[in-house]
Amino acid sequence: MTPRISNNAPFAEWLEKNQARLSTPLRLHRRHKNGAHEYRFPEAKALRVVAWDGSICVNVLHKRKVFDRLLDLDLAVQCGADGRYFCQWCEEEGHIARYPDRASLLEGHTFEPFLEWCKEILREDRVLVLEFVPGQWSSACFRESGQSVEPGAWGGS
Repeated sequence: MTPRISNNAPFAEWLEKNQARLSTPLRLHRRHKNGAHEYRFPEAKALRVVAWDGSICVNVLHKRKVFDRLLDLDLAVQCGADGRYFCQWCEEEGHIARYPDRASLLEGHTFEPFLEWCKEILREDRVLVLEFVPGQWSSACFRESGQSVEPGAWGGS
């Protein structure tokens, strides 16, 4: 069994080197007792980025509680007989990507896809839309500014 790893230090190092590539700054907000690090976008206060054990997720907060999850980049680190690293869950889905070391796996599987998501979603021409039916369900997504949204006509993105 491959031991659990924490991506907090590698993510912090990657973020420091790649901050300029993000569409909006990302700042460390809090370190949780469970080892997770929570980050904020100063210009998108409803979003929280949580990094822990090789995974990154982006949550939407509403009234200080998690309303929805917009992005979930999970990682189950495995090392093959050839000494190369891969995500067990991705391989089970038929996506075969092998990396020479853990750092490359974290960067290629989690950090760079997170960066691409930020570039695509966190743009000035987009707005965050929240939809919910109290006690039943909730959903959040980004839409083009000015795009009309019919209630109940979409799911999160």
